[in-house]
Amino acid sequence: MMSSENASLGWFELLPLHLQKLETALTEPRYMVTLVGQGKRFMIAPKLADVIVQLQQKKCPEEAAQNLSLLWQQEVVPEVLRQIIEQQMLPSGMVYPAGQEPPVPISSAELKARNRRPLFERLLVGQFRWRMMPPDLVRRVCMPLTIFYGLFSALLAGLLIIATRWLLYTTVDRHFIGQVMSEFTPNEYLLSLLLLIIVVFIHEFGHASAQLRFGLPAGGIGFQLYHYIPAFFANVDASWRLKPTSRMVVDIGGIYFQSVAGSLLFLVYLQTHFLPILTTVVASDVLSVVALNPFLRFDGYWLVADALAVPNLNNLSKKLWAQLRRRFLRQAVATSDVPPISRTRAIFVLLYGLMRNSFWCLLMAVLALRAERVLVGVWATLSRLSALELEGLKTGNAALALASLIRLVLFILLVLTLSTVAAGLVLKFARWCRILWGKAWRSRVEATLSSMHQAS
Repeated sequence: MMSSENASLGWFELLPLHLQKLETALTEPRYMVTLVGQGKRFMIAPKLADVIVQLQQKKCPEEAAQNLSLLWQQEVVPEVLRQIIEQQMLPSGMVYPAGQEPPVPISSAELKARNRRPLFERLLVGQFRWRMMPPDLVRRVCMPLTIFYGLFSALLAGLLIIATRWLLYTTVDRHFIGQVMSEFTPNEYLLSLLLLIIVVFIHEFGHASAQLRFGLPAGGIGFQLYHYIPAFFANVDASWRLKPTSRMVVDIGGIYFQSVAGSLLFLVYLQTHFLPILTTVVASDVLSVVALNPFLRFDGYWLVADALAVPNLNNLSKKLWAQLRRRFLRQAVATSDVPPISRTRAIFVLLYGLMRNSFWCLLMAVLALRAERVLVGVWATLSRLSALELEGLKTGNAALALASLIRLVLFILLVLTLSTVAAGLVLKFARWCRILWGKAWRSRVEATLSSMHQAS
């Protein structure tokens, strides 16, 4: 890692920053730039990293241009270097004109306020975040838990997970689980929900402990609504410094800790035969499967991205498919839009994009075909839960009122999640149709103009 003080290139000053090479599978290296005190971080190409190095070494314009000419094996004059800085570094805030006052460092509170989306936008997409544990507290809690990432501990935990899940799913019928949950008393439901919340919260300790295991600082842990899906989160931004294989450990660390916690609960169930504990284990496993979905921005997505060692996997898959479509139509292909990548990995990224689009198309078709049934079911469930809530309030049954209220809130959030997902899919489909129609319309206009020109 390199850090810099203000360095001059005659007409620009370089802000304090950190420059570090990223471990990726791209055939051309990528570097991560972190602006100190500005709350900005972004990837850059190697040539721009070379320019930053020249700025850090306080080279004059002529000497920097000469060094870059030797390094790039092409002539670089100071005027070209100035254009590079003005077009690529000045807009991103890496430099500022010499003679001007440098940008004032931004406080964490100001940075948080600046990055916060407007309320109406957050309501539309259903994304809210609240921090619960500061980084220092997370570090103190999770530091002893790093022992679980030792080889011997991981082997024992793996055997425990496999043994308990084999015993669970070969002896317990899923229909029995559903029947038990439908007949839960309010007290049993509340206890099962509390245990599930604890297990899911332990999930975040797995991510934080993995970061600490690799010598990285711990981030905060909090609660969020992700498209109105209630979930906890752990800040693992520091993990980009690791190699892809190490980042995969951070990615899977949450599922690892959650599975171990579920296994310990199952052992308790074998001794007590208390059904709420059993349903907690099953519900936790269902949530783990959902978290492994690579087509949502959950653990599964980052795991696949790091397994392929490709940054911005989703965006890259879109660019590769767009490039493939242009080649099929024999149109001009802008290779600079797509980072250089090996053919094998390009195939995997294309397959990921195909499966991701298929997943969303299938989901959209299911929602469209079952729209009427879903609406009827939503209304019936809302009516039933509202009636239970009123019954609990009238009879003074606090457990029934609380359990019914929680179920009602969770169900409303589920409806909002489906609504935002459906609305997002419709907007994407409409945008895609508009782009195709616009291209077709422009083609017809160009063909008409061409025929008129030939006729004249």
